[in-house]
Formats: sequence, structure tokens, C-alpha cells
Amino acid sequence: MTETLFSYFKHQWEEKRGAGIGHTRQLWDERALEWERGVEEEGVMKRVTAARISAAVRFLTSRGCLTGDQDVIDIGCGPGRFVAEFAKTARWVTGTDLSTKMVEFGAAYCRKNGLENVTFTACDFKEVSAAEMGWEKRFDLVYSSMTPAMGAFSSLEKMISMSRGYCCNSCCILSRSTMEEELRKVLGEESVRPAWDGKWFYSLLNLVWLMGYFPYTDYYPIEYTDRRELTPDSVRESLRRLYRGTQLEEWQVEQGYEHLMALSDNGVFVERCSNWYGAVLWDTRIRTERW
Repeated sequence: MTETLFSYFKHQWEEKRGAGIGHTRQLWDERALEWERGVEEEGVMKRVTAARISAAVRFLTSRGCLTGDQDVIDIGCGPGRFVAEFAKTARWVTGTDLSTKMVEFGAAYCRKNGLENVTFTACDFKEVSAAEMGWEKRFDLVYSSMTPAMGAFSSLEKMISMSRGYCCNSCCILSRSTMEEELRKVLGEESVRPAWDGKWFYSLLNLVWLMGYFPYTDYYPIEYTDRRELTPDSVRESLRRLYRGTQLEEWQVEQGYEHLMALSDNGVFVERCSNWYGAVLWDTRIRTERW
């Protein structure tokens, strides 16, 4: 029974997400500047990122996982905002990301803010050897948040092998928006689905439990309104995030664009978003056999 459950949740954890996006270094290098601008300039992305960081620090601090004598690593750190915030409390923080440009932005941000207790490393976490990197049992907290680097079960095992204390993974567990609702009206229930449906979180929670650990959880909502300028390309990008098929058809872009334009104010669609986020935290030093 336990093996059957474990296999099921392992499959759910590894099932491909992101509508067939190929997560390559080139892709994320190309997106790095846009990502950096998003978290640096005033706007929705900066506000949401700040709220996520605040929630992470609150939760980790409440569980004693973020103190002045701990070494931390953030897997899939992007432009380093979580690294920078953790570094204000932790002894040392390492940020790692597939994209070289992302870690360059992260390092520059930390220098700009006078944070010297940080290290950034560009690598493919799915492929890198924790032993060769000197990361085995190296960190008091191994953290990851909404990163494709954790999309394989072997990455979860590697994450655990790197910890001499805690592991924590955070992600969006419920994503709803008025744009998604309107696109579903014209494209059908099976075509457009939320980018985050809670399956990853639920799978991890069960895997960690079945592996013998005692996971803690945390939940928090983030709501916001965004003014989206509509163009065929912007609708195509929205559908890329929402569409769960293997191929995006041009008729979907055209119909989605026409429908949203009819609801817009001079080509601007006011999108109301409601997201819930969740975190799974466990102490790697406390483990027991399950059945």
C-alpha cells in the first residue's frame, strides 16, 4: 500500500507542468532582464515578490530555521531577492540558478545593498552533483520556491542530501484570475486551466510524509489587480501560461484576443487575480519508518 501511494505521488510530482515549456539556460537567460525589471520596478511583480518573501521569512523564522548561525541555500534563486533577504539574518546564503544572467543580477543586487555574506552559482541543479559541489550536509536550510529545478524526484532527494537541518519548498497552490475565467468561456473548460492547481504542493506533502518525515505547512493569500494591455502577442503569452495542451493553436489566440478586446477599455483589460501560496517544511534529522 505504501509503495503504491509513494509511486502515485512521485508520478504527480514529476508530471510535466508549464504547458510544455523547455526550461533551458538560453530561455531563462533571455527572460532574465525582464524578470529583473519586474522585481526592481514598481508594479505587480515587485509587490507580489515582496509579499512572498515576507511570508517566507515569517514562516521560517517562526520555526527557528532562519537565525544568525545558519547557512542557507536557495535553489532556483532567480535574480536573488530571497537570497538577499535571507542574508540579512543568516550567517551565509548561497543562491543557485540555471541562468547565468539571473545569478549575475542577484550578485549585483546584493553588492548594491551591502550584503557580503552571499555566494551565487550558475548550474543545472537537476544535473549537478551535490558531492562534487561540496554541498552534501552543507546547509542548515535548503530552500526552493516555484522553480523547475525541483521538477524531478531526484532533485528532491538531492535537496534532502544537502541539508543538515531543514528543507523547505514553497509554491503557488491556487491561481485564479478574471482573464483566465474569460478565456475559458470561449476556449472551453479543458483548454484553459490555472497554471497552478495545488497538485505539486499536495504531492510533496505526501511524499515527505511517506519518506518518514514530519512536514509543517504554511498558507497565505495574495490578491492584486493588474492592467493588461492587449495585443495578440500578450494574449498568446497569457495562453502559453494557462493552456494545458501540447500545442497552442492560432485560432485560440485569435478568439481569446477578440473576446478580451470586447471587454477591455481601449485595449486595456483589468485583470483581478487571487492566488494562494503554500510551503512545506521538514526537519531532515527527524525521520521514522512508515508502516
